[in-house]
Amino acid sequence: MNKQEQNRRWSKPVNAEARMEAEKRQESSNRGFKGVYTMPEGYKKYIFSKDATSAKFDILPFIMETENGPEAVPHFSYHIHNNMETWVICLEAQFGKPCPICEAARALPRGEAEQWKKLRAQKRQLYYVIPRDGNPELKGKVAILEQADYSFGSKLETRVRERDKTDPSEKNWHLYADPLKGYTVKVLLKEKQLAGRNPYMAVEQVDFKTRIGDDGKPYQLTYEMCDVLPDLSKTFTVLSYDELKKMFDATPEKTDEEEPAPFDPANGYNPIVKTASKPATRPPVEPEEPPMAESEDDDEPPSAYSTPVESDDDEW
Repeated sequence: MNKQEQNRRWSKPVNAEARMEAEKRQESSNRGFKGVYTMPEGYKKYIFSKDATSAKFDILPFIMETENGPEAVPHFSYHIHNNMETWVICLEAQFGKPCPICEAARALPRGEAEQWKKLRAQKRQLYYVIPRDGNPELKGKVAILEQADYSFGSKLETRVRERDKTDPSEKNWHLYADPLKGYTVKVLLKEKQLAGRNPYMAVEQVDFKTRIGDDGKPYQLTYEMCDVLPDLSKTFTVLSYDELKKMFDATPEKTDEEEPAPFDPANGYNPIVKTASKPATRPPVEPEEPPMAESEDDDEPPSAYSTPVESDDDEW
């Protein structure tokens, strides 16, 4: 890549807040990208350590084809159904096209809110990150962080929006992913476990710190290290409506005797392979749609943090 092309790509700071707004416009107009992903070759998954109370990492932007052409973005968002043997992309939430699983969810009679929650699409994000503590194998190397929007992305967005724009130490938090002007992201973690599921490390709070190396000196990332990152939106595969329907119709109904999937150290606390679950066959009706739950894990999400919570970490 010549210098002129690089200057064009990085002519503006990586504004994460602007990207959030662009994604909202994209979702409202039913435009999307491609779905469940294959790990780019040469990269490992970053998983929060089970015994950690916090984690620090830098988020790296990558060049993605957007509605406005190539653009440096801090993450890639996608929507999945996870009620079958493997996760699948939701055609309706991602592309605005008919989806047999969404249709089945809308056909449920009133009073089936729990079953509806199992069928609804869930939003997730992928990030390129450089861990700054924890796993020594990944520390200082580029890895991929995968999180549910409720678990991390929405908390990150809330923290950015709640910044004090008059405070010099906070006013540029929306540039957290910019290679030159960005910040280290720090998260407070707490282990949680829901009935029938494996334990996982939940993000309780998000904050931003000045990028300071182990030598105590400030550091910056480079455009060159971001230019070589694969476009995460192109690592996905999408099934057709007929393929999804065939898979969904073949999914057995979950029974109470089924055991939860075992802990998978390679994939963390939320393995890709999940226990199948689908509703019993019923005549289609036009019910009142249950209210959308905010969380894929909790019925009542905790309030977003605008100030630090109690922690043993004095540097929070």
